[in-house]
Amino acid sequence: MINKQLILDREFIDNFFISYDRENDTHTDFFEFLRLVINFELVINIPDFDTLEDAARENPLIRFLTQKVPKVVFEKNLNKKITDESFLKADAPVKLFLVENGFEDCEEKLSINGFEIFNNRVLIEKWGKYSKKLKPHKFKVTKSKSLPKDYKFDSWEKIKEFTHPIHSIVIFDRYILKNTSNQKIRDNLVPLLKSLLHASHDGQKIHVTIITVIKDKYGKPAFNLKNISSEIILELKKDIKADLQLDIIGYEKAFEPKDISGLKSRRIYTNYFIVKSDDSFNYFKPNGGINNRSDIEFEFLFDNFSFSSFTEDMYDLKNMLIR
Repeated sequence: MINKQLILDREFIDNFFISYDRENDTHTDFFEFLRLVINFELVINIPDFDTLEDAARENPLIRFLTQKVPKVVFEKNLNKKITDESFLKADAPVKLFLVENGFEDCEEKLSINGFEIFNNRVLIEKWGKYSKKLKPHKFKVTKSKSLPKDYKFDSWEKIKEFTHPIHSIVIFDRYILKNTSNQKIRDNLVPLLKSLLHASHDGQKIHVTIITVIKDKYGKPAFNLKNISSEIILELKKDIKADLQLDIIGYEKAFEPKDISGLKSRRIYTNYFIVKSDDSFNYFKPNGGINNRSDIEFEFLFDNFSFSSFTEDMYDLKNMLIR
């Protein structure tokens, strides 16, 4: 089972509680997130359960968090632990770091490994992209002037509003590698990935997996898989200096489980978001026009519903691909 971890510095949660401002939209939204988030593993720099119970009496946010976790891990030397490569790569691939003490020492290391970190000073600046209450997360793919800009997805540049640390990307779209007169890889998949990866670090290892149709209607290869993979990587490397590994996995409807429950829409999964689309991500024509007026939505994986949807999708994909 895929897990999520909340790595919590007690100084962060105490400082947030002390400085909490009911008139600040970011504060109230983040407070609600902490109050309602469930089903995660808590890693905290408290020595034992007795100390944790004392802390929960002093700070209701600690009480909220500890009431809903299946597991608590006590780490006295949290700063040392969270910069340890073995810790970053172990257990839950979905991790959120809330760290006050030593934030500057940890931030770059965590970002290079594809993980998000907050302290109270950057909370207002960074939290908005993860909250549907603070900014729109659902857009219409259109270039119509009648729709407000805040709700319009008219370029792959829009993805940059949701820039976040990334260590892996999975794209499920049957037609994302389809090159036709009105939809090209260079106008869709390549700029999509460039926008997702634009804040990646030089040499950072990032795994990109694309699950798509690779055969034509006669069951023959629709394209040279090796060549198209090389072409995509070459295009990306013009702007992205990360160390990218690209895997293309063939989708075949015959191998789709009959009891599959999700995946009715196209999906992009990162380690912090699910991006859902009503239609293929081949949104844009070579002339800049729109292929379809799809809806696209960004969902934060730490949201309770989104994480449940994510685990269900991963279960379906696994069942599909092992057949």
